[in-house]
Amino acid sequence: MSALSLNPGKQLLARVRHFLPLLASSNEDLLQRAKENPSAVDIENTAGQDKVIEMDLGLGVFDVQGAAKGDMGPELDIPEDQEGAEDEDEDDEDEDEDEDMEEGSETDSSSSDSDSSPSTADSTPQPPR
Repeated sequence: MSALSLNPGKQLLARVRHFLPLLASSNEDLLQRAKENPSAVDIENTAGQDKVIEMDLGLGVFDVQGAAKGDMGPELDIPEDQEGAEDEDEDDEDEDEDEDMEEGSETDSSSSDSDSSPSTADSTPQPPR
């Protein structure tokens, strides 16, 4: 399925089409105010004011209604007894792997410490291998 074959909801497109002209109009007003008095639109000019950022997006709230809820996929009911059994098995496997890794790292670290890095008593540099 290509991205072009997707059909977004008509309500969303209508809201975007309504919002974009409002945004363009607001940008034009801002540019006009900036030409007349640049300090009036300077957001860094906070002398004598509390430092507050106020944003009014005016987008509203988007609610999922009707058929769109079905597009989210089916709801699956998983019995509690199956959830617990699977989790316990996975935990046991994780613990076994952790123990194997710890045992392997202890034997490897003791042999690799003497081979790869100089001891603190011997401060002569080792040639690269």
